[in-house]
Amino acid sequence: MRKMVPKEKILKASIGFIFYAVFFVLLPLAFLYFVQQSPELPAILSQAKTMLGIDVNGIIITIAIAGAIVAMASLMAGLTESWSPMNLIPKIVSSLLRLFISLTLIGLGDAASMGYVAKSIYMQQAGIQFILDLRFFAIAMALVTSVELFTHFLEYAIARKEKSQIPSTEANESNARHALADESH
Repeated sequence: MRKMVPKEKILKASIGFIFYAVFFVLLPLAFLYFVQQSPELPAILSQAKTMLGIDVNGIIITIAIAGAIVAMASLMAGLTESWSPMNLIPKIVSSLLRLFISLTLIGLGDAASMGYVAKSIYMQQAGIQFILDLRFFAIAMALVTSVELFTHFLEYAIARKEKSQIPSTEANESNARHALADESH
């Protein structure tokens, strides 16, 4: 017989899911919707894509897709026991995707840039180049994610060890019945 998930755990997992869904999915998509409803902004975004190579629509869609996965992973991790691989895997996926979202934002759409962006704008005969160097923040985020992953593995290992050391309730009941039967003979 399977145990039911406690209501507090369901509530906590649901709140986490709603937070990530609103913050990483609904808000970016609502922003994209309102931008496209504006008469001037789509032209500005089109120029930014043409002149700078920054695809704001693509960045927002990428964040929304990654955010939907983070929200589902959060829900899965919240509803499973900490000793279960089905708890560890969503936590790992969630941590890595949050890092990806952060790197995508500070890399202006290019997560692989690790926060170092160099763009050039050329109009007629004049050109401007700007460099956005946020590698310190990218490295800091990668370190925080590494610590977070280590913590997830450590929590999982401790929970697995504790689960293996605690005998099951059925085994305890069976042993108690056998002990009573032995005493009666």
